[in-house]
Amino acid sequence: MASSLLDTIKIVVDCDHKKWMEKQQRKHNSEGRNKITKAASSSYKKISVPGAYGARAVVKSARNATKLVIECSAPKFLTGQNVFGSEKLQPQVTTIVKKVCHYLDIRLSPQERKNVEDGLVALHRIDVVGHLKMKNRDMVDKLLRNLKMQIMFLDRTTSNYNDQTLYIDQNSDWKSLKFYGKAAEVNFRPLDEALPHRDYIERYCEDLFRIELVLRRRFLKARGIKYVRDWAQQIGREILRAEISNLSLTDNSLKQFEHQPNMGSLPNCILALHNAGVDLHSVGFTQRQLKAHAKTIRSAIDVNINTPRSVQLLSDVPVRKIMHSLRFGKNRKAVALGIAEILS
Repeated sequence: MASSLLDTIKIVVDCDHKKWMEKQQRKHNSEGRNKITKAASSSYKKISVPGAYGARAVVKSARNATKLVIECSAPKFLTGQNVFGSEKLQPQVTTIVKKVCHYLDIRLSPQERKNVEDGLVALHRIDVVGHLKMKNRDMVDKLLRNLKMQIMFLDRTTSNYNDQTLYIDQNSDWKSLKFYGKAAEVNFRPLDEALPHRDYIERYCEDLFRIELVLRRRFLKARGIKYVRDWAQQIGREILRAEISNLSLTDNSLKQFEHQPNMGSLPNCILALHNAGVDLHSVGFTQRQLKAHAKTIRSAIDVNINTPRSVQLLSDVPVRKIMHSLRFGKNRKAVALGIAEILS
C-alpha cells in the first residue's frame, strides 16, 4: 500500500523580529539566561525549537532579524515520525511557522501572517519521499545491493554507508538521491516510546524500501519554484519518477544477443560485445563514443551498456521493474489510525 510524503523542508519566512531579538539579548545580559536568549545573543543566531515526541526544528534569525530560516523534517516535527505524512506542502508550512512562532513568542504582523497563509514563503529545500513495500526485509537488502551494483557505473558521484544507505550526488547543491531500508534507520534512531501507534509504524517499516529525493534551492529556482505556493504535489511526483527513469536501470532480460534492425551495425556490434561480457573500454572506444552509443542502444531496447554484463547477470531481483513500480498516495491504515492527520 502506497505511502509517499514530503520530509525535510527549508523555508524562509518574512518576519521582522528586531525588537524580539533585542529583548532576548537584554535578558541574556541581565542573567536571565536560557537556550533562547543564549542563541539570540550568539553570532550564529540559531535556535533549536522542540516539536512532537523529541523532534526538533533548527531556526535561524537572518537578514538583520527580518527573516526566520526554518529547517526540519515536516512530518517528524509535527507528528514525531516521518514514515507517514503528506504531499501537501502549504498546510504543513503554515502549521510549522505557527508552532515555531508560538514557542519563541514571536508575533507575525497581519501582512506577514497573510504571506504565510498565501504561500509567499521562500522555499530553499524540499525532500520528496516514495516507498516500496517489499515481501520481507531480506528483499529490501537484496534490492539495495543490486541497485548499488548498477548505479556505481553511472557518470555521477555515488557513496554508500555500511551497505545500508546508498547516495547519488550526496553533496550536490542541486539535487541528490538516497536509498535505504527504513527498518534499519528506525532501529538506529528509535521512535519515541510515547509515540501513538509506534508498534504499527515499526512493523510497517520492517519491509519498507525508501527513496528520498532532495531538491535544493538552485534546482528549485531553475524550475521556477521560488515560493511555497509554486510547489504542487504533482511536481514532486513527476521529478522523482524522472530521476528513477534517468538512472537507466536494467533487469537481466537480454540473455542472448539478437540483431536489432532499428539500430545501425556499429551499435549492434557494441551490443554483441557487451552481451559477450567484453569490457568495451578495451576495444578502442573513447568515453565520448561509448556515451553516444549507449544513448542509442538505451533508447532502442532499454539496455544500459554502461553496466557490465557480468553485473547484470549477478542481479537476483528485477531492479528496474521494482523501482519503476513506485506509486504515490496515502496508506489507508495510517489514515484510519489518524497517524498523520495533523498534516492534511
